[in-house]
Amino acid sequence: MKQVTQEDHFEKSSGTRGLSPHAAPEGFNGRKPWGLDAKGADVGDDPWAFDHGIRRSPAEGRDFEGAAVRRSPAEELVSKGYFLPYAKRRCEGEELRCGAYRYRLREDGTARLVSYEGSAEQVDIPAEVDGARVASLATNLFRGHAELRRVSMPDTVEFAGNHVFDGCVNLRSVRLSAALDQVDPTMFLQCGALAEVELPMPLVRLEGNSFSDAPVAHVVFGPLVEALDAKPLGLPHLERVTVDPANEAFSTDGRALLSRDGRHLYRLVVPCRSYEVPAGCTDVDERAFDSLDDLQEVALPEGVRRLGRMAFAKTGLSAVRLPASVEAVGEKAFYHCARLVQAHLPAGCREIGAEAFAFTALARAELPAGLEQLGFRAFDHTPAQARIGEGALGVSPANRCLDLDAEGGLYRHDVFLELIGQVESYRVRPGTHAVADEAFKRHAHVRAVELPEGVFSVGREAFRGNRQLVRVDLPESLERIGERAFLDTSLSTLRLSENVRSIGEDALLVQGDNQLMPRRPLQSISLDAANPVYYLENGLLCQRDGSKMGGDTCLLYVGPDDVVRIPRQVTHVASLAFCGASGVAELHLHGHLHSICNGAFSTARSIPLVHVEFPEPVDGYEAGEFRVPELSSRYRSPSYLFGAGPGGTAFDFEYYDSWVTHAATMREFAPAALYRLQHPMCLSDHTRGLYENIFQRKARQACRYFADQGDLDALAWLAGRGLLDDGAIEAELGTATREGRTQATACLLELQHRLMPAAGVDFSL
Repeated sequence: MKQVTQEDHFEKSSGTRGLSPHAAPEGFNGRKPWGLDAKGADVGDDPWAFDHGIRRSPAEGRDFEGAAVRRSPAEELVSKGYFLPYAKRRCEGEELRCGAYRYRLREDGTARLVSYEGSAEQVDIPAEVDGARVASLATNLFRGHAELRRVSMPDTVEFAGNHVFDGCVNLRSVRLSAALDQVDPTMFLQCGALAEVELPMPLVRLEGNSFSDAPVAHVVFGPLVEALDAKPLGLPHLERVTVDPANEAFSTDGRALLSRDGRHLYRLVVPCRSYEVPAGCTDVDERAFDSLDDLQEVALPEGVRRLGRMAFAKTGLSAVRLPASVEAVGEKAFYHCARLVQAHLPAGCREIGAEAFAFTALARAELPAGLEQLGFRAFDHTPAQARIGEGALGVSPANRCLDLDAEGGLYRHDVFLELIGQVESYRVRPGTHAVADEAFKRHAHVRAVELPEGVFSVGREAFRGNRQLVRVDLPESLERIGERAFLDTSLSTLRLSENVRSIGEDALLVQGDNQLMPRRPLQSISLDAANPVYYLENGLLCQRDGSKMGGDTCLLYVGPDDVVRIPRQVTHVASLAFCGASGVAELHLHGHLHSICNGAFSTARSIPLVHVEFPEPVDGYEAGEFRVPELSSRYRSPSYLFGAGPGGTAFDFEYYDSWVTHAATMREFAPAALYRLQHPMCLSDHTRGLYENIFQRKARQACRYFADQGDLDALAWLAGRGLLDDGAIEAELGTATREGRTQATACLLELQHRLMPAAGVDFSL
């Protein structure tokens, strides 16, 4: 059986996330069954379909990358010769009648039933009316027909409106169409007698309240059913399920859905307090018992080998005994089983997935003798984790692979795997050669870590998300730091030896990739000058020959320089190199930077002044000096101002002008706008007019700003081009005089003298 999960539909669908080979069906690309695109927007009658952002024609069987695209239930039935595809079209013509039904013909020749005027207790909705195929049922079609007891819907029906059977209080049995993509939540409102439902559609997906008013006791899965939504069916009164003998995917024991051969348990459908998995089952699939709150006891037979991802998550289990045959417990298999206090792990279990027992009530646990791999935070937030020092969580003495020390440090031979214990300071034991991926990730307590000599590698995301971490002592032997190793921590300084040869992407970006985070970035790096790969210059950590296009790479700004000049030998600026850098007052970019990553200059504050050299003169200018307004809700980073290519550094004048014209204050707008008018590089007539219009409309504010700065030349330049009128100058002069702003008053008086030298201006105060 193919079990469709929530993640499959709304996130990634490729790859197997659980341990069962059936947990992520091959070829299912997560197509949303409600006519939505990859972002959830209604595509309506658009002749194109969307599959995770890949736009494809419905006539094509493969996406633009050549992968097979899963067909909708209607398309699947068409391929098997059941009926022609239905497309929504406007109703044309008058309302017609056929027997007890009124209908309308649509443009494509199909019929839509709009009303039912009969009074029969058993109704077989016709597949045709007057030779037209019935493809749609209108809203309220059978609403209020209390006489109805049984209804059968033909497989030609692809769409059923709201409240189709609302108020059919005596309706006891219904068979739905195999072509329906979903069962509308309002379809069976006030159907308090509905006890049996047949679901023949290839993909069974029920809204949580599809049968909220109906005490459905029996569900029949038809011969075409091949996939089941992983969410509970939401049928609290269900007593048994039946699978059509012709179904090639499913079998059942009356309560659960299993594979045809009985080897895979896909989903417990019937709510119950106790369940015994049938003998012969080898795999409990992803989400098989997920979110069944009332389930308190499960008996697993000998022969079960694997428990899939979230197989028993959020159930009411208080104890579980895994048979000796179990080899792997999947990711989050018992996640958030709040009442689970006992779990027997067999000696032959080789793998326990990430967070397998997290947020349970396990008081004691022993990692079995055969365990080879323990997933990240497998016993997180459990009483056993809190009492490691007392022996509540340990490793079997027979295990020759893993070792757990008294502080909760887990080792595999000479590799440190994970800090499970809740300690504030931890020293990795001598003899360790590597720190594994995610070893200290998101640890809530540890503040200081010391790595011994001999450690040559720190893995990917080893300390990521540990916001309490303020100190890490790195040894001289360290050669490699993995990607995002210290991301989102509270480190302020690091010491790197001459032996460091590899620093992964964003490894030293301690404050995280969120440019609005209030915490400070890495403040200093101590680097041995003998290091042949990395060096410090102008407050920048750089890598020699780190660019694929030749030249060095600027990795990270670590300060304390406030005037930062990108070294001439640097041709590439890495992603988020200046993220969070608040101490940069001036940034100088030379003209032959070949690559600037998007987000390289993301910062909590704008870099106030940027000097840019152009690879080729721009309107006669070889360089430009640009004042960058402070961040606003629309413009969050100066990164978007810069681009680069084979020719060197480029500057986006259009984006910059848009930013400046949206500046919030005259202090931000005036100097930048004045420079653009005085140095009109790539300045269009429209933008020039916009700048001048702003100056004219806000002449008083501009006059006040430049007068307070004592910038007489700026005032004279604006006045000479008619952007400051005499009225604004005189008004601001009077205000400055009354407020006692001496410098502004003197500046404005001198401006009047320059503009009107014969007027005999009195300079006395």
